[in-house]
Amino acid sequence: GTEIAENTTDVLIGKLTPIDEDADDFHAFAFQFDDGSFGFEDNNFAIVGHELRVATEAVLNFEAQNEYTLRILAIDSGGLPTDIKEFVINITNIDEYPLDITIDPATVAENSVDGTKVGTFFTLEGEPDITHTYSLVDDAGGRFKVVEIGSDEFELHVNADANLDFETQNEFEIKVRSTKQNGLYLDKTMTISL
Repeated sequence: GTEIAENTTDVLIGKLTPIDEDADDFHAFAFQFDDGSFGFEDNNFAIVGHELRVATEAVLNFEAQNEYTLRILAIDSGGLPTDIKEFVINITNIDEYPLDITIDPATVAENSVDGTKVGTFFTLEGEPDITHTYSLVDDAGGRFKVVEIGSDEFELHVNADANLDFETQNEFEIKVRSTKQNGLYLDKTMTISL
């Protein structure tokens, strides 16, 4: 089979050539669907002239489906089918960046002391069985820190000398980095409220 990386769109897979006794005859190509009908687009794939392509609007996700079988029919100028072949397209996995980071909750009482838990970090991930580590790119002037409390479990805590006074400032922005074990990461700015 042919291999295509997940998340690929609008790319040439290969050129289609018919097998016909009348080699000079004009040929068109079409997908043959399970119900017996024909067409030039099959969800994630398209036939454009004599090219088999990944469709412009394709959604190829290795984690959802990693193999496609396409039946392609060659039709001669007289409208007669001359050949039908099955093509197997294998979707390969690629490393993907984390999708989103959240913290729950994102509030802490004013005048909280060193070590007070603010919330727990979570990362939305497109791949299964991925672990993340967390760090602060911006710790709001040293007011917050990340604490690892278990394997793949990280919390935001108040740092020493945070001086969290509601009347002076009731919101602080931090920038969190979630890093996968393969080194890919996502940074996100979050607001912590008192």
